[in-house]
Amino acid sequence: MCRNPSTSNHGAVSHLKTLISDPNASQQQKVDCLKLLKIFLKNLSDKEKRKDSKYRQLRLENEKIKNKLTIFPCASQLLIDHIGFSKEIDETTKEQILRIDENTVIQNDDVITTSLQYILDAITELSNTASVAAPPKKYLSEKQKARIMLEEKEKQDKIFENEQRKRNLALMKKEKALKNGDSKAGKLSEKQRARILLEEKQKQEKLIEQEQRKKKCCNDKTR
Repeated sequence: MCRNPSTSNHGAVSHLKTLISDPNASQQQKVDCLKLLKIFLKNLSDKEKRKDSKYRQLRLENEKIKNKLTIFPCASQLLIDHIGFSKEIDETTKEQILRIDENTVIQNDDVITTSLQYILDAITELSNTASVAAPPKKYLSEKQKARIMLEEKEKQDKIFENEQRKRNLALMKKEKALKNGDSKAGKLSEKQRARILLEEKQKQEKLIEQEQRKKKCCNDKTR
């Protein structure tokens, strides 16, 4: 299965670029897949190991292969289209496998070497990016989670109380201005003042009701 080296090199790198730029996969998933590919290609580039058939086949039913490699279709296509693997059924286990013969490995040695170097560089780049962009995940105990939720609830309660206090002060000022015939309020009859106060009170009650709904929603999320 001999190929034009320059064409195969370009195609292999194209598949690897697709893997690295996959927006639906995490950095760790990409690194895990590349590390597996590195092991396979490193074995094939070893002149002694590639003589052994166990280093020239992959069992697709293997959990590690399923969870880390075949979740990226471009990784499988790299092995089949450019490295020279073929998909077969194992006669003994009846499992699906990828297999490559020694002659094909030798013929595609240049592609294997180029792909391996690209993979090594990509692993280094992705690992450095992950270490800078994503700090180590911190696992919290149930007690810590409960304390964080309580603190968040107290914070929301305090915000709600402050907002309510501000509204009450504003309402008191409005009442005082109306009662004292403040120039801004103008000369109003008792009936007009009562209506204004009622409207203001209803407005404040509506705001309080909205705040309570918001607070309830926030509390439900922290449960």
